Amino acid sequence: MPEINLDRVNVEHLHDNVYRVEAVVINRGYLPTNTYIGISSKWNRKVKVELLLGKNQSIASGNKLNLISLIPGSGGTNLLSWVLIGDQGSKLTISAGSPMTGEDRKEIILQ
Repeated sequence: MPEINLDRVNVEHLHDNVYRVEAVVINRGYLPTNTYIGISSKWNRKVKVELLLGKNQSIASGNKLNLISLIPGSGGTNLLSWVLIGDQGSKLTISAGSPMTGEDRKEIILQ
C-alpha cells in the first residue's frame, strides 16, 4: 500500500518576518498513491497537502491547499515550497495525506 510521509521540512529566514518553508512529500510504500486508471476515471482521491496557519500568519507565495495526482511508490517524492509572513517563534502545521495513503502532520516553528 502507499504510505505518505512529510520529510525534510526546512524553514529558511529570508528577511524580518518573511520565511521560506519547504517540505518533501514522500511515498514510502511500494505502490503509487494512485493508479493511472483511477486518475483517468477520477475515482481515486488525490494526496492533499495543506498548510494550517497560526495566528498572524499569511502566505505570500504558494497555495494553502495542494492536490497531488500521483506520487510513485518506493520512495517517489514531490517538493512543495511556500513563502510565509509571520512572527518569529509562531507555529504552523503541514498536513499531507489521502484515504488511501494515511496522513502525516508536522508542526513547524518559524525561526
